[in-house]
Amino acid sequence: MYKFTHGRGVKATKGYICSFVCICTGAMHLEFVSVLTSLAFLNAFKRFINRRGYCKVMFSDNGTNFVGVEKELRNNFKRCMADDTLRSFFAYSNIEWHFHHSAAPHMGGYWETGIKRIKYHLKRALGETLLSFEEFSTVLTEVEACVNSRPICENPKSAGDLKALTPGHFIIGEPSKSLPAPEGKGFCGNLHQRWQVISAIRQHFWRR
Repeated sequence: MYKFTHGRGVKATKGYICSFVCICTGAMHLEFVSVLTSLAFLNAFKRFINRRGYCKVMFSDNGTNFVGVEKELRNNFKRCMADDTLRSFFAYSNIEWHFHHSAAPHMGGYWETGIKRIKYHLKRALGETLLSFEEFSTVLTEVEACVNSRPICENPKSAGDLKALTPGHFIIGEPSKSLPAPEGKGFCGNLHQRWQVISAIRQHFWRR
């Protein structure tokens, strides 16, 4: 749940988290969307490829919004390939999309594990806190940095050992980092400034 703006009497509405998971490295990319439609997912997908690059192969469940976007992308690709001037530019952007069977989330166990990791801890870190759309998007980037900083190999045992490899190394060449902030007091009633709320949520999520 999130709210459009600050102030008293503002109604909360439901939002959705779009999760992209790299099957090779386990790196995650999180996008916050306001509605569960093909258009909203297409916009989130555009933001994803603009920052992370094109994907050769995509896997997802058989949700109607995913199917609608795949059809739209396929039709756009065909139109682009019919134009000689654009053919070379889009030659390598053809995305192969694979869908699992309907009502079979166990077939996507790899990314469902990532979703569970985010969902379980984020619900407890947020508690009853209501954030705006912008604040929620910021929290998701903080969560994304935490998840992409987790080691995917054995941790070093001495100071002379190499650093542990993380998904962040495959994205930016080092573990994902967020801006340092002083340790907050958790979810007390004295967190007046909104940035302190976001910082406290991130610290709570990282501890969990």
